[in-house]
Amino acid sequence: MNHATKALSALLLTALLGSAVVAAKPLKVYIMAGQSNMQGHAGFNTLPYLLEDPATVALHDRLVDKDGQPKVHEGVQVSLITDYGTHQGPLTAGFGASKTKLGPELAFGATMHEKLQEPILIIKTA
Repeated sequence: MNHATKALSALLLTALLGSAVVAAKPLKVYIMAGQSNMQGHAGFNTLPYLLEDPATVALHDRLVDKDGQPKVHEGVQVSLITDYGTHQGPLTAGFGASKTKLGPELAFGATMHEKLQEPILIIKTA
């Protein structure tokens, strides 16, 4: 079993066990794969700009808490496999090209969880 397969197996098991505690609903799994655009290169400092357009205020409120910090979405687990290693945990900022970057999984996961009200696992590789 290679490194990526072992990491993916461990991450899936962790996410599955964690999601069973969150709710008794089916686990929705989304695979996000791609190259540099999938990684995500936006800085955390881009989040406040969502407040400048009325069309993105709701997204800002979904992603940022009342103190201006990125929200942690416990109902969405992320398993990231990339060249710089693996990272797993509840959805929040920091699953981008580095732990200080935002990727597309942030808005996608938060929005899908709000709409579905079911546990979600995002497997991301870029």
